[in-house]
Amino acid sequence: MDWKSLKDRAKSYADRGVRYAAESAAKTPVVMRTEDDRTKFLWAKKSVLIAGEQDDETYRLAVLRFPELATKAWIESAMLRYLDRGATPELAKGFGVETVPVAILLKNGEEIKRHTGTDEVRAFFSDFSF
Repeated sequence: MDWKSLKDRAKSYADRGVRYAAESAAKTPVVMRTEDDRTKFLWAKKSVLIAGEQDDETYRLAVLRFPELATKAWIESAMLRYLDRGATPELAKGFGVETVPVAILLKNGEEIKRHTGTDEVRAFFSDFSF
């Protein structure tokens, strides 16, 4: 068996899965794009913002785990949004997002906790709670 060929094929399937999941998520209101989206987000009693960029590994992880993260947010009665810092730099600046990845937890529009860096954000994905 040609292991390199098998590995390349598996990577191709994984990349296709990420693209499909990202396209699906982009069709939902989970991706924050406008100032109006930001205003609605800040009105939520509990909210979680995951900020990253499309080329970082945490973006891939967030996209692939989106159904799980959305379910956890729903259980917590929280609004979940993803912010692409590269596509919406002004919105990112408004949340003080200087480095990615970052997960920001808010209650009544006020930041209560910030998880910064790949390890912290991945740990938050596993233990999603306020």
